[in-house]
Amino acid sequence: MRILIAHNRYLSPGGEDAVVGAESVLLTRKGHDVIRYTVRNEEIRSLSRARVAADTIWNQKAFRELRQLIQQTQPEVVHCHNIFPRISPAIYYAAKGQHVPVIQTLHNYRLFCPAAAFFRDGATCEECAARFVPWPGVLHGCYRNSRAATATVASMLVVHRAFNSWDKRVDAYIAPSHFSMTKFIDNGLSPEKLHVKPNFLLEDPGPADSHGSGGVFLGRLSHEKGPDVLVEAWRELSQVPLRIVGDGPQKTALERTVAERGLSQVRFLGHSSHRACLEAVRQSAFLIVPSRSFETFGRAIVEAYALGRPVIASRHGALSELVKDGTTGLLFSPGDASDLAGKVRWMTSHRDACREMGQAARREYEAKYTSDRNYGLLMAVYQRALT
Repeated sequence: MRILIAHNRYLSPGGEDAVVGAESVLLTRKGHDVIRYTVRNEEIRSLSRARVAADTIWNQKAFRELRQLIQQTQPEVVHCHNIFPRISPAIYYAAKGQHVPVIQTLHNYRLFCPAAAFFRDGATCEECAARFVPWPGVLHGCYRNSRAATATVASMLVVHRAFNSWDKRVDAYIAPSHFSMTKFIDNGLSPEKLHVKPNFLLEDPGPADSHGSGGVFLGRLSHEKGPDVLVEAWRELSQVPLRIVGDGPQKTALERTVAERGLSQVRFLGHSSHRACLEAVRQSAFLIVPSRSFETFGRAIVEAYALGRPVIASRHGALSELVKDGTTGLLFSPGDASDLAGKVRWMTSHRDACREMGQAARREYEAKYTSDRNYGLLMAVYQRALT
């Protein structure tokens, strides 16, 4: 099969970019001809605000390039990942104009929330979800803390809702979790077009040999990810090591808090390579995912499972779907530092149970998140779109 994969890369590479890369390599390894159409947000810097706004709604340049690429390469399917803001929904029309099925992976909640996260002012927010015009997001400047930028995203959503682009121009949607699929259905996407296909690991790192000690956090140091909840919990955990891997807007404040409170057991490892992240998990006894927002998935959880490490995560969103409480890890109340501290104490004082959870986590990885299983699920979606 010849597959055209389209993706708008982010300024700071993240989970979505990793998923796109892994799927592309997997398909190539399985013998498929993969054509990539990739744009980068760096291009925005040379454009006027008016041009960026217009292109977000309909990028005529991307439309022409994609139509020509489809004509030249004759793909059997077009698989879209992030198309915001440089590709735009124009890609759907370019593909359908050439009678090529369109698959769209929904990595976030952009179709119903201008900020893409259902999160505002430190808490979950779905005010825009049920509205044809997502004006609350514009009022609050939810995207990039800018009313003008949010108005651009809102305009894109309104225009393509009016043209019914999400239903008529997309043949199949991929949601990475049942939780996110339910959100998409509740907000108007056709259930018949939605398929759950979790993210996966291209390479199996293998289970860790030793047990490890303490906890580890992997991710962006920003409010919605909950690293401050983590640091607050560690005020009660003076004997438990904590590794914090990542960077972001809260890093300086978190480092200052740790220093002021003398939390010598907490170490900041900064932005690290994928290999270094895996090694940090390998050295730890468990992963902690304290996110405040509704995650669509949790790729770090799959990495921990592959290494045979249990996970302590917030009890909401896809996290409560991925982590089986008491079996592959523990769940705590989102934003509750005391509850988190209690779960960490339990995990550290029940080392045998922690090891058993790690073994169960490894079995969960082998059953659901290997590249071979993911390939089968992906091909099933492609075949469904072709029929």
